Amino acid sequence: MPLPVGIQDFAQLREAGFLYVDKTGMVKHLVANSKAVFLSRPRRFGKSLLVGVLKELYEGNELIFRGLDIHRDWDWTRKHPVVRISFGTGKFQERGSFRRQAQEELRSQAIRHGVELPGESNEGNFRRLLDELTLRGSRPVVLIDEYDKPILQCLEGMRHVVSASDPAVLEAHEADASVLEENRQELRAFYSCLKDAAPEFLFMTGVSRLAKASVFSELNHLEDITWNARYATLCGITQEELERDFSGHLVEMARELGMDQDALLAKLKMEYNGFRFAPRSETVYNPFSSCSSLKARNFGSYWAETGTPEFLIRLMRQSHVELADVEGRHLAISSMASLDPDRPDVLPLLLQTGYLTLAGWEEEDCYRLGFPNREVRVAFVEHLLKATHNKRIEVVAPLAQSMAKALLAGNLEAFLGEMKRVFAGIAYQLDDAHERRYHGLFHAMCILAFARKGVVLSEVPNALGRSDLVIDLPESCWIFEFKRDTDSANALSQMGRKEYDSQWVGRTRSDGGPKPVRKVAVTFGTAARNIVGWALATPEEAAP
Repeated sequence: MPLPVGIQDFAQLREAGFLYVDKTGMVKHLVANSKAVFLSRPRRFGKSLLVGVLKELYEGNELIFRGLDIHRDWDWTRKHPVVRISFGTGKFQERGSFRRQAQEELRSQAIRHGVELPGESNEGNFRRLLDELTLRGSRPVVLIDEYDKPILQCLEGMRHVVSASDPAVLEAHEADASVLEENRQELRAFYSCLKDAAPEFLFMTGVSRLAKASVFSELNHLEDITWNARYATLCGITQEELERDFSGHLVEMARELGMDQDALLAKLKMEYNGFRFAPRSETVYNPFSSCSSLKARNFGSYWAETGTPEFLIRLMRQSHVELADVEGRHLAISSMASLDPDRPDVLPLLLQTGYLTLAGWEEEDCYRLGFPNREVRVAFVEHLLKATHNKRIEVVAPLAQSMAKALLAGNLEAFLGEMKRVFAGIAYQLDDAHERRYHGLFHAMCILAFARKGVVLSEVPNALGRSDLVIDLPESCWIFEFKRDTDSANALSQMGRKEYDSQWVGRTRSDGGPKPVRKVAVTFGTAARNIVGWALATPEEAAP
């Protein structure tokens, strides 16, 4: 079967014979047990396709469901009019833009169902459409896709100015803030009729759950299944589904690349798997990236190329959040629920938009965040370097390659020499920087250097403390501790006292010999705005 890259219309997908991973068993459970549902997932994760499944199901299009799990259990004589509204393609950064888009969506649905709208407000027309369809005998089903785009697009496009009262604070440009507020009020009014209308089934998708847009205060009966373990794999592709449904494509890709099947599966998993939407749930592949890779017979940054996280990186800078603060950070479960457009919190936003995922948890009420896979991690770092340090990937890539070559050969001096060149190129931006800023840049360059050659971890905990950075390579492991304006020997002493190497010793290289663990202290100088010293633990100091 051909791969459905970019196809979001379920009827088109089925009628044209494209491959479809059957999720209708979960859909059947969802519609049997819920009446009003909200689901948040990152972009290009199949939300619109899921909306299409629900549309065709309630309209009774039996033919395209033949062979799928739900077909034998669904009552195909039961049909409902479906009102499907999508804000996915709209542009919402000018005043009046949401009102015009909503008007067009309602007009299209009214024509489709043969309902005349009186030309009143959008919220009035929406209520009129639903009331008219209800009077015809069957309660309508309402499907709203990308409900939050009018807010998120405004946030992404906002220009900022320095606060008159506090130069350290950035405030939205007045015109941008005005559009955001208008869209917020319009959203609230538009959705206000849905609770009283009591549709047969209401399903809303988006990237985030918006607070203060008042959508969820107006629709307090919505069941949020975003982090529900029962539906954790409703969007995305599980490992079992990949190996079962894509077997022919896997064979062809392995043959074309000269890889055995196990090596190909391991590579695909490292690149595109890793998204988790509930504690202890199975991870899933990004469907757009994995299908694109199998179709192109190549490994690329497919999902990352469809959008940029520049707004999120600006928010990181504004919130003084560094790369080292992102990966491995813990987030309370209460912080995941909503996005406040007035005071957006960068970590929940990174989670909701798919740049971070649930990497671990503690007692079910606190989650550890991490990048889901190599594709997302590297793409985010590339955007981070460009947005914060004005360094394009074509400029830093050769430096990263030289760094990797040096450390893989065990040449620490050459490795740090290349890193000093990176810092020298952006020294003016490190004026009065705190230690975390240096750490973050060092970390970012290591991710680029060793993305396909090893594992780079930040803030690695043990029983006694946290090591700043670990680079675990096939033949060696390097542990780094960063300090500013202090003696590197003090950092080495700290590493020894807190046994940062305890969890890394005792492993073997590919030839069966012991894998060396090397501890390195690096000192950054405020005046030099660069690395000013480093020390490598002696074999005696490095011994466990």
